[in-house]
Amino acid sequence: MDLVLSKARVIFNEFEKKLSVTNKKELNFNLIKNLFLTVIVFISAGYLFTISEAIFMFGIKVRTFMYWSFILTLSATLSYLLVNYFLRINFL
Repeated sequence: MDLVLSKARVIFNEFEKKLSVTNKKELNFNLIKNLFLTVIVFISAGYLFTISEAIFMFGIKVRTFMYWSFILTLSATLSYLLVNYFLRINFL
């Protein structure tokens, strides 16, 4: 009876290790995917801001607002992605 239980425990532990490795790979994949998507979106938005500023010649207040909103949104997005990743990796 003990032999069966020990084999079952070994099988369960190995299965749990495999699931843990798979989960970490999935978290890594999602982080990289989201970072690439964020970079693409923010490069596109920056390009559109630059083009619209060149066409419409906004004033200094509008340019300052666009710059700081762009920087703050980018930093908030990146920090959210990284904090979310580290919390999920550590099972918190």
